[in-house]
Amino acid sequence: MKDIRTIPEAAKECGIPYTTLLRLVNLGEVRVLSIPGRRSKLIDMADLDTYLEGCKSGSIGGSISDEKLTNMAQNEQSQKPRKRISKRVNSNWQKEFSR
Repeated sequence: MKDIRTIPEAAKECGIPYTTLLRLVNLGEVRVLSIPGRRSKLIDMADLDTYLEGCKSGSIGGSISDEKLTNMAQNEQSQKPRKRISKRVNSNWQKEFSR
């Protein structure tokens, strides 16, 4: 039997953030297994280990650059404050017009 884990389990075992592994899965950099009737996606740890080893040597993961990952992380961070601002604006609007 192969060593297969869910994305959170695989991330924890490899010591990488869950969101980073999820981003790599969504970009198609890391292959996942989808089993009919199961919502969660599974990762073969041998495939993930191969990917991570390739990243060390630079032979795998060439389609996504460090610059692209940095830009994606900055975009995610820049979106978070907007949500808080919109909630604040929305609550002020509700207070003003509920009178």
